Amino acid sequence: MKIHVKAKRARIELIPLLDMIFLILVCFVYSFLSMSVNKGLDVKLPTATQAVELKSESIVVTVTENKLLYIDNEVVSQNAFITRLKKRVSENPALKVFINADRKVIYQDLINIIDRLKIAGIQKVSLQTVVKNE
Repeated sequence: MKIHVKAKRARIELIPLLDMIFLILVCFVYSFLSMSVNKGLDVKLPTATQAVELKSESIVVTVTENKLLYIDNEVVSQNAFITRLKKRVSENPALKVFINADRKVIYQDLINIIDRLKIAGIQKVSLQTVVKNE
């Protein structure tokens, strides 16, 4: 007597396969985003007591409702504003400025301040806002 055994076709389960593909994708994205670019060789650098750490410096210019100007929490007169900024730009040409202006400040006054920033040599200006809750 002959026994007939039906051979089952091999089946590829898609859900575990998709889970593994997404896991590999997540690992790839996570490792790609966490990589840091180091263009130098790994050497032991000498030390110095007068070394200065270079950072991408930024300052905050605040304009109040009463048209008072502040540079990093320090009141500055209208006349000294440009000279102070030119001094800071001469120290760091890549200076970034964040402007915090009261919502009641006249638009023309804000444009005048941005013009003064451009005269002082500042190229990167950002206006600060707050997220509106609905």
